[in-house]
Amino acid sequence: NKLDRYDLNILAELQRDATLSIELAERIGLSPSPCSRRVKQLEDDGYITGQVALLDRRQLGLTLTAYVLILSLIHI
Repeated sequence: NKLDRYDLNILAELQRDATLSIELAERIGLSPSPCSRRVKQLEDDGYITGQVALLDRRQLGLTLTAYVLILSLIHI
């Protein structure tokens, strides 16, 4: 399934803000119904696999950031 410019614009806008609804259609230049159908098709085709909320760690009082590197020494 080939993505056209509308599909690519939908994906770009949803990456910025997955809560968009009517605004999404306006931003990409489609009416709400075709835009909604395209989003549903992108979900069905596996391009959109979910929606997440990005939390502000400072607002939550989480001040420590840790980076972990795990190396595997087992060869199969």
